[in-house]
Amino acid sequence: MNRISEEFLKEGLALLEKYRAARLPLEARIRSDEEFLRLRHTPTGSAAASDMPSPASSWLFSSITGKHADMLERIPEPICLAREESDEPAAELLSKIIPVILDRCDFKRVYSELLYDKLKHGSGVYGVFWNPTLDSGLGDIELRRVELLNLYWEPGVSDIQDSENLFYVTSVSRAALEGRYPDAIRFEKPLGTLSCGDFEDGERVPVIDRYYKKYEGGKVKLCFVKFTPECLIYSSEEEGDESFYHHGRYPFVFDTLYREAGTPAGYGIISVTRGAQAYIDRLDENILEHSIMASKPRYMLKRNVGLDKNDFLDWNNPIIEVDGDLGEERVRAVDTPKLDTSILEVRGSKIDEIKEASYTRDINYGTAASNISSGVAIAALQEAGDKNSREIACESERAFADAVALMIELIRQFYDDGRIFRITAPNRREYVRFSKASVREQTFSLGGELMCRLPVFDIEVRASKSSPFTRASHNETLTELYRLGVFARENRDAALILLDSLELDGKGELIKQLKRAYPERENEISDK
Repeated sequence: MNRISEEFLKEGLALLEKYRAARLPLEARIRSDEEFLRLRHTPTGSAAASDMPSPASSWLFSSITGKHADMLERIPEPICLAREESDEPAAELLSKIIPVILDRCDFKRVYSELLYDKLKHGSGVYGVFWNPTLDSGLGDIELRRVELLNLYWEPGVSDIQDSENLFYVTSVSRAALEGRYPDAIRFEKPLGTLSCGDFEDGERVPVIDRYYKKYEGGKVKLCFVKFTPECLIYSSEEEGDESFYHHGRYPFVFDTLYREAGTPAGYGIISVTRGAQAYIDRLDENILEHSIMASKPRYMLKRNVGLDKNDFLDWNNPIIEVDGDLGEERVRAVDTPKLDTSILEVRGSKIDEIKEASYTRDINYGTAASNISSGVAIAALQEAGDKNSREIACESERAFADAVALMIELIRQFYDDGRIFRITAPNRREYVRFSKASVREQTFSLGGELMCRLPVFDIEVRASKSSPFTRASHNETLTELYRLGVFARENRDAALILLDSLELDGKGELIKQLKRAYPERENEISDK
């Protein structure tokens, strides 16, 4: 170990413990929220052991799953835009191949899992890595969901990129450690113990990824070291002077729901609504107990009343013999007080509170008031009540754009050889070869001096809202335009102007088809 000493790694362990101590409140909240949500559908402890378990209603769970279903209809799609005209061909190719890479990473599953983290606990985390084992050893980009509790950052920073160090801790079984990392350099003595995670039983070994930044010549150099308390697995500084990732950024992107000051993590729906859910459960328990008491009559019998208790409680015996007269003073039913309607009103208000706080109102899921029967009116109300979902989608699109930007930088660094991508589009299929030659640093002459230029691309994210109502509305719009004669030959120019100004999905392809169908110039005829 020429550059990485055991002392340096010990300092890393101590720094990791410091970061964890500062993050303990966040960790406690996440674990408490997860346990609170789990009790909605898997009662444990005394509630599960008793004959009458405490009720655990699912209003909070329903709010989370409803919002998750809503957001799944807005899966982001990337479009790369060049800042210079000469980079347009590369931008067009990137817009085609990045969706293919996302499909290989099973992005829909990653996005779904990350959404649950975001909605429940306020933070979902993308990890954008280069995995040299993919594609038969050629290597490829790996985009995956990262467990928030496995990340440790510098206390007090609001942006993860501002942290001086960043730790990502996973674990491997002791038996698999040598097989997975055969080239690891073992220490004579363990560096120490690690209290974070489930590593104290000795069965699993913590694997620590430490990312840290150095500034050399005004440029950021990202360094990386992977180690355990028992061995050094990899160090980028031993491999060379270049940055581990040339973009110089930590390969993690936070997607937060409700931001919290002084930390890159946020808080989620559980933190906002768990109080109302707890009161609903307590009221449900009281209401159910009252219902059981009211459905099971009780009586007060005077001593020596001349009535056999067993005969009195036997509902199968039609005749009960008594000695003497029975009167109000001898046998009296215990009155159960009627349930006050104000209790039901309080419970209803708490349910409405959860719906309002989580923006999962009834109208968002097709349930309208009795005086609203028009489909257009219901759709307008749904669109008006969709503001929170659009806000959440905007933050998700921002995080997704940052993740795609990191993917482009990994393409720029690692795509040495040409890769073949199959691009599937409606009614056609093409195969595209792409390498980093299209996006690498370029030299040009300016005033007799050689200058360097790095192609830069802006990421535009389009949310593909794929609900049946959206598709039906889109088809209805096109059908109405056709019925009005917009696509007639004599209306060609007016139709192009109209389509260009409309906010309509797929209008670019529609404009191309219209130009091919009604060409006016020789170049359009040759294109056809």
